[in-house]
Amino acid sequence: MQIGSVGVDEVNRAVTWLADLTRDKALPQKLLMLHRFGSR
Repeated sequence: MQIGSVGVDEVNRAVTWLADLTRDKALPQKLLMLHRFGSR
C-alpha cells in the first residue's frame, strides 16, 4: 500500500525554507522531522 511520496528535491526545498526562515527571523534552530512508513 502506498500512501504518498515526496522527492528529495521537495525535501531539500523545505529544509532550505526552514533554515532561511529561522535565520531571517532570528529564531532558534528548528527540527525538521521526516517520517517514512510502510508495510515492508
